Amino acid sequence: MLKTSLHESATVVVLEPSAKVSKANITKSHKAIQPWLADGADTLLIISNVYDDWDTLAALFEPLMDEESRDKIQSIAVVTDKPTGVLSATLKGLYSNAKLFIYCYAELDAAMQWLIPVQEDSAA
Repeated sequence: MLKTSLHESATVVVLEPSAKVSKANITKSHKAIQPWLADGADTLLIISNVYDDWDTLAALFEPLMDEESRDKIQSIAVVTDKPTGVLSATLKGLYSNAKLFIYCYAELDAAMQWLIPVQEDSAA
């Protein structure tokens, strides 16, 4: 299963694998993601504390976004305590313009701060 959502900031696409991910899950996520990218989403958060089949997810990842959509992604954070296998190499290959960081699950807040930097108040 692959839960797909848009963070309240409207800039972060959130993917949460929780069990065996199938091609059908990827197709469903693809359909959800396309309008969000068209509306300005430009970062990707992949998060799970329980998922551990990252190699399978990596193998299915290419059809998640078309090439034009992949070019819109500026930053990717993977948040997990599990070994990610070939996922990071796959992501760097598919999203060559994006910065990629891997965080442990306890660092979710740090990952979100990196994906959505706090804007300093220029009036202060």
